[in-house]
Amino acid sequence: MRKSLALGMTVAMTSGLAALVPAVANAACTTGPCSQPTTVTFSLNSSGTFQINQASNAVTLASQTLSATGATVSGALPATTVTDGRAQVAGAWTVSISSTAFSDGVAGDPTIPASLASATTNLNLVAANNTAATTGGTALVAYVPVASLGTTASPLVVATLVQGVAVTNYTPSMSIAVPPTAVAGTYTGTVTQTLS
Repeated sequence: MRKSLALGMTVAMTSGLAALVPAVANAACTTGPCSQPTTVTFSLNSSGTFQINQASNAVTLASQTLSATGATVSGALPATTVTDGRAQVAGAWTVSISSTAFSDGVAGDPTIPASLASATTNLNLVAANNTAATTGGTALVAYVPVASLGTTASPLVVATLVQGVAVTNYTPSMSIAVPPTAVAGTYTGTVTQTLS
């Protein structure tokens, strides 16, 4: 009876100790190969989007009163967005601006030539060659003031080093130096921004 009790205690103690001994660590890989590389390939496609959009296609500038020195009419044009989804490393684009003459629509009345209009953008509020105007990808965007508009388009905004899908926002504005020879009336002209 005493022998069986002693034997039972010995078995129990041995089992308890086995639970406290850590498992043997995995042996190092020695029969090779011990690592396997995997080549991962995927494609990124360009949407090809390359476009200019304006918040609207019409704007009314504030009225002015003519005087012996003429008048100056100025104001913001619609907010403009250039989307370059060509996903290039060093893309480039230019937005040029042009204008027709401004007419009151009355036959025989003098028109106001486009050359008396100038154009700027709000990009002059930040440093030239800035990235602040662009979201998504990146671009160096420079503002070029246009002292005199005309039927031949002049560069207004130029972007270089366009990388990835880059969306650039700016707001152009214009000023028209109306001569004192102008007559009273409501004048209309067309200002065009062209992306290239």
